[in-house]
Amino acid sequence: MEKTDNVYVKLFFLASFIIFQFLSVTTVFSQEKLKVYFLLSVDWEGDTLRDANLAAMQRFNRAFPEFPVIHFLNAAYYTKNWEMSEMEVTSRIKSVLKSNDEIGMHIHSWENFVKASGVEFRDGPSFWGDLSISRNGERGDDVPLNSYSEKEIQKQISYSKKVFKKFGLGIPKSFRGGGWMSGSNVWNALVKEGIYIDSSAVPGELVNNLYPDSNLSKLHQALWLGIDETLGPYHTTEQMIQFPNNLGLADYVDEIEFMDKYLRLYRQAVQSGKKELYIHFGWHQESAVEYFKHDENNHGRMRLVRSDYLERVEKIINTVKAHAQKNNVELIPSGFEKFPKMKILGQGAACASIARGIFLKSK
Repeated sequence: MEKTDNVYVKLFFLASFIIFQFLSVTTVFSQEKLKVYFLLSVDWEGDTLRDANLAAMQRFNRAFPEFPVIHFLNAAYYTKNWEMSEMEVTSRIKSVLKSNDEIGMHIHSWENFVKASGVEFRDGPSFWGDLSISRNGERGDDVPLNSYSEKEIQKQISYSKKVFKKFGLGIPKSFRGGGWMSGSNVWNALVKEGIYIDSSAVPGELVNNLYPDSNLSKLHQALWLGIDETLGPYHTTEQMIQFPNNLGLADYVDEIEFMDKYLRLYRQAVQSGKKELYIHFGWHQESAVEYFKHDENNHGRMRLVRSDYLERVEKIINTVKAHAQKNNVELIPSGFEKFPKMKILGQGAACASIARGIFLKSK
């Protein structure tokens, strides 16, 4: 047998062991069921609206209608230089929105979008440390939003709200920064625009695992120092509530890693007598089943590659459901609006000791 075959066999047995452990936990339970609040969110990057990805999300909706999905929509689809009409853009976006879904806002500071919002475009520094890299003919999506001033951020948020209203996409009640970038200047701008929920906090290790030693990873280590998968919703300021994306997105976390983390959280909750568990996972619309990737072997040109990211989400949901049925767990598909307000940590030592570095001074 080849060496690579041995690796695959080891991975198979490792995955089988984790799944077995995941479904056969025999911890002593309390009489009251453990409530697991399971949130799902989708980042819309403002880049592509491909048929295959949208069709896959439609199939997901039919398979899991009980799960409200939090859609962090992006106004940049309406400022792109492409042949797709505004009517077609709107139709494609609405084709995957269910009546029980929630609408949030996502901002990647694409050049056309930034200029349309009345802000001078910045081409760096990017997530990768240098100037922004052009993707599908446009720059800016890799420039951190919090590198702009509070006034410039507010203009981008305000412009996005106007676009949402114009095309009937709903009123955004939550926000996630591109690359999970946020900070005090973003929060202040959001509050001024009537948005009081941010979901940009993410465990830095998830980013570092995929992009080690990158500027993006360094930014995360500074911004979200102390954030890990154990942290639930809390107040970053008196008015702003943070709903951490504590288990990340499917292109950063696969089934094995997710189940390992979930099982650890579950055991900790049962052993400590906790009555609730907060889980927040998701995916990117642009890479649900296929996406464009820079081909380093072909002068950096873009090539279309297949992905199993949305399939990962589906497998994870089914595995968590099976675990809930076997154990003393009440699985609650939830969004921000349905999440119990009394489960949100207040300001001060209760959350500051866990989430050190949250109150950083952004530029």
